[in-house]
Amino acid sequence: NDLLGFLATTDLYEGLAREAYSKSNSKAKGGSLRGASTYNMNPDYRRAASIIRQVESSNNYSLVGDIAVGAYQVVPSQHSSTIKSLYNMNMEQFRKSPEAQDKYFEYMVNETNKALNGSDRVKLLNIIRTANPKATYDDAIAAVHFWGINNIRKLIKGEKGIEDKIPYKKNGVTKYNPSLGYHLRKIRKAY
Repeated sequence: NDLLGFLATTDLYEGLAREAYSKSNSKAKGGSLRGASTYNMNPDYRRAASIIRQVESSNNYSLVGDIAVGAYQVVPSQHSSTIKSLYNMNMEQFRKSPEAQDKYFEYMVNETNKALNGSDRVKLLNIIRTANPKATYDDAIAAVHFWGINNIRKLIKGEKGIEDKIPYKKNGVTKYNPSLGYHLRKIRKAY
């Protein structure tokens, strides 16, 4: 398979724009953004960013969710120190800055590129394709976004399944984020 060979030798997300822009840009729901960013994001990440923003927040950069904030629903307990270090912003300032949110999304994709080797990238795409045989680079980026790199590593090692839910605590109560399979099915609807 040419795609798997390409993935083994390049960054997971390289070529995203070429693939995504061969589709109509208008296919992602919510084409106009509320509080749109003026940040000039790497073209390879734009399609995935658009899909994740649509699924996470309906493109609402100022959204405050159950445990996360902004268009990409960034979890403060996991990201606030990095955001402070990179942009000298607290989470409220970050939530009010579409540009910072887009820059941080791009930063996280670049960090993921460093964290997964070629073999892991191929395994991840193959696993994602069990839920959606037509999975693309967009789905791979979304998988890492929704589940985080540590859970993706466990998925690749077979320690987690694609339909497993991820526990988290809120006010001392254990709750569960939806499975990766749920997220992948949801993003397919955003196309």
